[in-house]
Amino acid sequence: MAEVALTSQSKQYINVVTSVDPYWLADMGACFFSVREQNFSDRDRTKKATEFNKQAEMEMAMDNDREAAKAAQAQELALRNVANTPRIAGMGTPTPRRGGQTPRRRMGI
Repeated sequence: MAEVALTSQSKQYINVVTSVDPYWLADMGACFFSVREQNFSDRDRTKKATEFNKQAEMEMAMDNDREAAKAAQAQELALRNVANTPRIAGMGTPTPRRGGQTPRRRMGI
């Protein structure tokens, strides 16, 4: 239902009045609107609040787990990249030998 009224003043204005279903607002803009039911007992209200809190805690735990998994994956990738990076020996540092043992000197001929 919509009503339109034309107002004549020094300038003309149009006023529009529309009926809006509150459940539609709660569905489409849940972060801005909520439907407050009438005739609920305190017990029902606390039960709904408890359920909402449990759901919010569960969603927050899932988000924390996702963030921890992403951080662990990023750390693993960084460690893998560091392990594959070639080492450059600076002045005064011993260079790594390719063989596993120190070469032995030959005695005699």
